[in-house]
Amino acid sequence: SSTQVRHVVTAHFRGLEDYNMDRRGDVGSMSRIVAMQGLVSLAIAIAKVAPDCAEPILSEEMCTKLVGGLLKQLAEKLDAVRAEAGNCLWKLLTSMEPEIPFIPEKAHLMEILVGKTTTG
Repeated sequence: SSTQVRHVVTAHFRGLEDYNMDRRGDVGSMSRIVAMQGLVSLAIAIAKVAPDCAEPILSEEMCTKLVGGLLKQLAEKLDAVRAEAGNCLWKLLTSMEPEIPFIPEKAHLMEILVGKTTTG
């Protein structure tokens, strides 16, 4: 149900905020990486499986929060986290089957990631 999907999405967003540390260092980074991968996979799966129902779940607010979360991870100290954030953002931006709705500033983000103008 859409309620269950929302709970799963919420849990993944919480994973983006995991900054637990122990003697090994930033162990929360593993949770953040998996949360990013999961959120992008969920967004694509929701848009693909239920395009008519996707809009209520894949709202403008959710897509903005997802892109913001990925951008935040792109600024993290750990190379592995930054690399995965870039990969996840690219996957989200370039998904065409299905295309993810409501990506804020999509053309600008693609331009930044590619390093050149994507509009011609």
